[in-house]
Amino acid sequence: MARITDTIHAKQVLSKGHSLLVRGSNRCPGTEVLRLRHGRDILDRVMERIMSPSRGKKPKGSSADGLAVEMLSAISSRRMAAIIARSSARFQEVEPVVRRVIDEVRSKGDSALLLYTRLFDKVSLSKRRILVTPRDISAARRLVSRREPALIPAIRQSLECIRGYHIAELSQLKSGLKPWQRTVSSRRWKTSAKLKVGQIRSPIERIGVYVPGGNAILLTTALMAVTPARVAGVKEIIVASPPSRNGDIDPRILVAADLAGATGIIRAGGAQAIAAMAYGTDSVPRVHKIVGPGNVFVAAAKAHVAGMGACAIDLPAGPSEIVIIADGSANADYIARDMLSQSEHDPDASAVLVTTSRRIADAVLKRIRAEFGQSGKRGAQRSTAERALAGYGAILVADTIKEAVQFANDFAPEHLEIMTKNPKQILRSVRNAGGIFLGNYSPVAVGDYVCPNHILPTGGAARFTSGLSVDTFLKKPSTLEVPKALMPTLNKLISVLSKAEGLYEQHGKSVEVRAR
Repeated sequence: MARITDTIHAKQVLSKGHSLLVRGSNRCPGTEVLRLRHGRDILDRVMERIMSPSRGKKPKGSSADGLAVEMLSAISSRRMAAIIARSSARFQEVEPVVRRVIDEVRSKGDSALLLYTRLFDKVSLSKRRILVTPRDISAARRLVSRREPALIPAIRQSLECIRGYHIAELSQLKSGLKPWQRTVSSRRWKTSAKLKVGQIRSPIERIGVYVPGGNAILLTTALMAVTPARVAGVKEIIVASPPSRNGDIDPRILVAADLAGATGIIRAGGAQAIAAMAYGTDSVPRVHKIVGPGNVFVAAAKAHVAGMGACAIDLPAGPSEIVIIADGSANADYIARDMLSQSEHDPDASAVLVTTSRRIADAVLKRIRAEFGQSGKRGAQRSTAERALAGYGAILVADTIKEAVQFANDFAPEHLEIMTKNPKQILRSVRNAGGIFLGNYSPVAVGDYVCPNHILPTGGAARFTSGLSVDTFLKKPSTLEVPKALMPTLNKLISVLSKAEGLYEQHGKSVEVRAR
């Protein structure tokens, strides 16, 4: 990525003291001078650090690639903390940039969105090119049909499975989307009258979906995010995805988003896309909730807009994670492949094996080293997977399965694979995981491409939340209906409670006046 003080297209970047002036151009109408305080100090330093290879702490006795077999019971508390923390500490490094981008897009709208798209993605777009048109989608569909004729049928098969899972999920809600009502009372009340309580379930009206760009064409993210929203009944679904250097979103992502049921697609990525959807611009409608995974910038931006009350978010969905629990019956080739597959997403991805078999641990390490040894690359030229494993990978040997499960619960991974003789028996002890994959033939890749859903909590958030579901897109306001006959009883109760809180004068009397 270019330094922020480079000349990018026709834009002039001038460093003055602790400020950065970014001037607009005729090619990007509407962009005005934006003053980014401490811009050079913050942006240059942060971008260089974030885009550099992972800098994970190597354990004592590790190989040059930062990966070694370690005894779980013998590792230091500091090393354990580093494994559990994975790449979350990098949030602090990007927050200054993210806050600045969000503030500028919030105040400047489309002009800032276009400017940051040029700055970070090196793409010049005009305002009319922010939104993808139906003609663009039709052209994308024709292109994909011609170049990859098997892809659209494959997308449809995946959609059937994803939709089937979420329809089944919806059916497990006893009332589905229908409102429900029950009566409740206290055994101490000397009346037959009861409170009527209930809940209305309604879909969020407009949601935003972030589909990452970069090296991988994550078209299945569009399927996984849009489908449960459609099943829940969301009317407007806006998909944002960063444009490539030619100014277009990959046609396969456009086709997938359209087939899944998106109602709008915008060419924008990163923190600027999150800000545009959270606050709205002339071209981008303001959404009420944003879902979808992304890199550390996207995850930090989602957390920021949610913290500011601009809109809700689904869950912390940052760099990919996998923990694998295995015993001696597991297949080392399968384990190595699954660790590599999740590591190739992002240099900040985390892949950890915890096994009761030293033989399996050694075999997995050997296979991973063999995979890397074939490339012959070093330093910044290493593959994404190699950098991720060097920084945030671990191969741990536990004394017992119980110890392995305890580690997994402490880690609270996005993906948890259980490759043991009886994985269902271990399942009962699992408390914290985004998605759980049982047995040797349930790799995360099936969840990534087919179902249930691959948008899952990362960074330890599985301790308190779950992956994307129909419920993610539902609002459930409560209802209350009080019969007049119950007011004297409630007056006595609320009089005591409101006086205890010092709020009888208005709260208590609002009930008392109805009990006369």
